[in-house]
Amino acid sequence: MRTYIALLFTFLIGSGFSQQLTRGEYFFDHDPGIGNGNTFMLSNTATISESINISTASLSAGFHSLSIRVKNNLGRWSHYENKSFYVLVIPVGSPLTNVVAGEYFLDTDPGIGNGMPFTLTPGTNFSGTINLPITSVNKGFHNLFIRVKDNLGRWSHYESKSFYVLDSSGGQAAADVVAGEWFLETDPGTGNGTPFTLTAGTSFSGIIDLSITGLSGGFHNMFIRVKDNLGHWSHYESKSFYVLDNSGSQAAADLVAGEWFLENDPGIGNATPFTLTAGTSFSGIIDLSTTGLNAGFHSLFIRVKDNLGSWSHYENQQFYVLSDPGSQVTADLVTGEWFLENDPGIGNAMPFTLTAGTGFSGIISVPTTGLNTGFHNLFIRVKDNLGRWSHYESALFYILENPGNSTTTNLISGEWFIDSDPGIENGTSFSLIPGTNFSGMISVPTTTLSEGFHLLYARVKEDQGRWSHYESAAFFILSASQGTTSTNFLKGEYFFDSDPGAGNGIAFAVPAQTSISNLPLALDVSSLSDGDHRIHIRLQDENRKWSHYETRNFYICGDLIGNPSYTGTTVFCQGNQINITGIPVNNISSVFWTGPNGYRLQSLVLVRNNATPAMSGEYRFHVVSEGGYHCDTNSIAVNVVVNPSFNNYQQVTLCHGDTLTIGNNHYTSAGFYTTTLQTTKGCDSIISTSLNVLPENKKDQVIQLCAGEAYSIGGHIYTTNGTYIDTLTDTKGCDSVVTTHLSIGNPVISTQITFIDSLLIAEAANVSYQWLDCENDLLPISGATNKQFHLMKNGVYAVRLTSLDCPDVSITSNCFEVNNLKISSQQAFGKVKVYPNPNNGLVYVETDDFNGIEIKITDIQGRLLNTLTMNEIKTRISLEEYAAGTYILKLKKGDLHNLYKIIKE
Repeated sequence: MRTYIALLFTFLIGSGFSQQLTRGEYFFDHDPGIGNGNTFMLSNTATISESINISTASLSAGFHSLSIRVKNNLGRWSHYENKSFYVLVIPVGSPLTNVVAGEYFLDTDPGIGNGMPFTLTPGTNFSGTINLPITSVNKGFHNLFIRVKDNLGRWSHYESKSFYVLDSSGGQAAADVVAGEWFLETDPGTGNGTPFTLTAGTSFSGIIDLSITGLSGGFHNMFIRVKDNLGHWSHYESKSFYVLDNSGSQAAADLVAGEWFLENDPGIGNATPFTLTAGTSFSGIIDLSTTGLNAGFHSLFIRVKDNLGSWSHYENQQFYVLSDPGSQVTADLVTGEWFLENDPGIGNAMPFTLTAGTGFSGIISVPTTGLNTGFHNLFIRVKDNLGRWSHYESALFYILENPGNSTTTNLISGEWFIDSDPGIENGTSFSLIPGTNFSGMISVPTTTLSEGFHLLYARVKEDQGRWSHYESAAFFILSASQGTTSTNFLKGEYFFDSDPGAGNGIAFAVPAQTSISNLPLALDVSSLSDGDHRIHIRLQDENRKWSHYETRNFYICGDLIGNPSYTGTTVFCQGNQINITGIPVNNISSVFWTGPNGYRLQSLVLVRNNATPAMSGEYRFHVVSEGGYHCDTNSIAVNVVVNPSFNNYQQVTLCHGDTLTIGNNHYTSAGFYTTTLQTTKGCDSIISTSLNVLPENKKDQVIQLCAGEAYSIGGHIYTTNGTYIDTLTDTKGCDSVVTTHLSIGNPVISTQITFIDSLLIAEAANVSYQWLDCENDLLPISGATNKQFHLMKNGVYAVRLTSLDCPDVSITSNCFEVNNLKISSQQAFGKVKVYPNPNNGLVYVETDDFNGIEIKITDIQGRLLNTLTMNEIKTRISLEEYAAGTYILKLKKGDLHNLYKIIKE
C-alpha cells in the first residue's frame, strides 16, 4: 500500500505587485523541463499558500525530492522550491503499530538506542512533555533531538528543536517578563519595535491592538518579543496574517455558508455543506458521521463563506476512531489512576476508585505534602471494563509557600479591566460577598468602547492579600450608528434541529421592547419523531437585524410500553446498585436514568437495568422503545437513602518493632497500604496509609568505675563488673537499647622514677603529682607538682601519685637518692653511642648489640613523641619536625634501660 502526501508551500513574488500567479507544476527527483511537470491551477493571487494532494503510488521506497514552481500572468516561471521526503511501503492489511518507547539527545547523535530514554503512553503517535535537565549544559544555542520506537522495534527519524541556555548566574528563577514590543515584516532592532504593556510575570499571554491601516492587500508577518526584569530580550514569535484589498467592506460581511471535509481537500465549494446562522462569526455543532472510517487518527477540516463570496482558511481538528466503536456503548469506566509530573507507566500510578459508568466526574484526594512551592502538573487516566486505558487529562496547580493558611482564606474584593491589564490594584474595583469563591454580576459600562471585539478580565483578592489569576470573556460592541440602545425587537422565529436560514423559521410575535425574557410559546411538535431534538429561537429588531439563536434540548415521548418494577432495598452504600426487573425484551432500543435533580445520569448506567446512586433522593428508570422515549407516567421511581462510604488518607510513623493494626490487618514494614473497613451502617470505609518505620536505636558503651562506685542508667544501679542491657525511651518515644560493659576497680599506678641530669621524672600517667623530701619525713616540696621535678641540690626524694579517675587511690614511690646532679644520662648496658649532641635535628644511635633494642623519644615533660625499633647497627632519628629544646631518648633492651638527654638547637 502506498500513501499520499499533502505538503503546504508558500511562494512570495518580490516584484510587480500587479502580477498574478495562474498556474503551477511539480515533479519528483529530476526536472523534466519547464512546463512538463504535473500541473495544478492557482486562483490568480500574488502569493499562494496551498495544500496540494500528491500521490506517491509510483515511487519506490526511500528518499525522494519534490520540486514545485509557479507561473504568473506574464508567462514567467519562478525558480522551484523543493522538499525531501521518505516513502514507506506498508503491506496491505498491515495492523497499525504503536509507539512504545522514546529517547532524546543533545547536539550529537550517540547512536540509535543510546540516547536518554523517556516513558510515553503507547499509541500511534506521541505528544507530551519531557523533563530535560540543563544544569550541565553550556550557555548558548543547543539542539534537542527526539525519536520514538514502535512495537516492532523500528525507530523513527528524529525531530529536532533548537533552544538557548542562559548563563545560570543570571538568576533566571526570579526573572519576570516586564515589557514587550512588536513589528511587521522587518526587524528594526531590539528595543526599536512598537511597545505594548503587559502584566509582569514569568510568561505572557494576551491581546495586542494592531492597526493594519496603510498595509497593502496580501500576506504579512507580525513579530513579538518580550523583555524580563534583568533586561534580557526573548527570541521573537511570529504569525502570518492576510489583509484583504477591500478591508472597508468587511464590517458588513456576514458568514452565510460552510463546508467540511476529512483528510484531503476536495477543493473550495466541493466539500460537504452545513447550514449556519448568518453572522460575523460561527460557533456551533456539525453532525459528522464516522461510518466507514478506518480505526485510528483522522483530521476534520471546516471553512466558511461570507456574503461577498469569500471563503475563509480552514480550521482543523484531529480525532480518533476506535477499532470497535460499537462496543463502546456498553463499555464502562471501572478504575483510574493519577500521577504528578512524570508518567510512571500505565498501571503504575496512584489508583483511585470511581463509580462505574461511561464517564467520570468526581473529586480525587491528592496529598501535596512534600511538594515544593510552585507549579505542578496532575495527570489522570481511566480504564474501562475491556481493559483499555484512556489518554490522560492534565491540570496545572500551584503549591503556596504556606499552604496551611489556604483553607481559611476568603475572597473579599475584586477588580475588572477591558483589553489591557493596568496592573494589580489598578483595575475598576467591584464588591462581593466574602467567601471561598465568587459567582455574580458585574456592571461594566461600554459607552466609550469602540466597535468590535473586546475582552473583559476579572480577578479577585483574598483576605491574605493575594490576587488570583484573571478570568476573561470576549464580547462585541456594535457601532452607535446602528442604534443598539434604542432598537426594539419586532418579531421572532423558531426552528427545530436544522437552521432553514434567517427569516425561514416558524414566526411568532413578540412585544416591542429592547429585551425579552420568559417568553411563552406554543410549539407545534406534531411533525417531529420520537427522541432527542433541539429548538432554536432568534429575534429580529427594527433594523431588520437578526440575533444569534438560543438553543434548548428536549425529547419527544412515544407510546408507552413495558412494566418495569423494583422490589429491592432503598437503603444503599455509595457504590451499590439499583436493579430493575420486569423489563420487556422486544422493541427496546435503550434505557436511561434520571437522578434527584432531574438530569440524565448517563455516567451511572452500567447495563440495561442497573444504576449506582451517588446521593439520596428519587431516581427514575426509563424504558426507551425503538420509536422513542417513554414518559415518566411509565417510569419507575425509587426513593433511596445513600449512606456515605469514606476514603481516608493518613501518614503514620512507627518505632522499630511496633505494629500498626487497622481492622484485622497488622503492618510492621514501611509501605503504602489500603484497608477496607465497615462503617456502623455497613458501608465501606477505605483507609489509605503511608507507613514509615523508624530505624532501630541501639548503643554499645564501655564504663570504667573506681572501687566502691556504682553506675546508674534507666532506673537501674550496677555495682559489679558485667555486661548490662537497658531499654530506654528516646525523644521520639521509641525504644533505645543500651548495652553497657561495666568494669569496677582501682587503677594500677606505676611508681618508677627516672633521673636524668637535674630532673627526676615519674613514669605514671593520668595521675596528679606531689614530690616529697624523704630526709624531712616525706615533707611535700612546695610547687613540685609536675611529672618532672627539677633538682636544685642532692638529696633523697619520693613522689606521691593520686589517680585522676579515682581520687581516693593514692600511692607513694620509694625514695630515690641523688648525689651527683651533673650526671646527664643513665646507661644500663654499654657500647652505645648517641651523636651528635647538641644537633640540628638529626641524631644517630649506634651499637653492635642492636637486636631487641626499642627506642622511645619523649619531650622534657615526658610526653611520648615516637617509638622506633633498631634493625641495624646505626639508626637515624629525625627531630626536624619538633621545636628546638631538650628531648629524652629511652633505649630498652629486655629489663634494661639507657636514658640520654639530647639537645636540638
